[in-house]
Amino acid sequence: MKALYAPDAVPYYATFGLFRLCLNTSSGSAVLEQIDYDAPIPPLSTVPTLRTVPDESERDGPWQAWTPLGGVLGRPGEFAFGEARGTFTTQVAGFEVDLTCAEIRDPERRFIELLNVLHVSGDGAQVDDFTIRYTFQDESYELVVPWQMIGCGRMLPDDLCLPPQE
Repeated sequence: MKALYAPDAVPYYATFGLFRLCLNTSSGSAVLEQIDYDAPIPPLSTVPTLRTVPDESERDGPWQAWTPLGGVLGRPGEFAFGEARGTFTTQVAGFEVDLTCAEIRDPERRFIELLNVLHVSGDGAQVDDFTIRYTFQDESYELVVPWQMIGCGRMLPDDLCLPPQE
């Protein structure tokens, strides 16, 4: 579970990353269909965003701008901490994943990261899990990811949403 403390201005955007997409096999590719969210406290909107980071030889600028994202305030192009580089798209349907899990273990290799962008109201938002729907070799599959993502607000318990320590 990852909880982001609410900034003073609401609504706000909260982005949850670290979900690098890959295949367990080296033959073929998976084609994403859609991503669905189970949200007992729904955000105003949830936008799955795919970030492709190229091989290290094609990267420029500070290395921190190319690392996977954890939980951050803001959304692509407007992160509170600064810049995250790569190619971003919200076009999930038809996106092809062709990297093996062995390949993405190498920090110098290209990777595809799923960013879950929540638009959070003053009430907050709670996503308990999400489902990635995709096809592989003409068969349909669903992968349920039990990862709780919380954007703090009035509806969330205080023990989850304590203000940041100074």
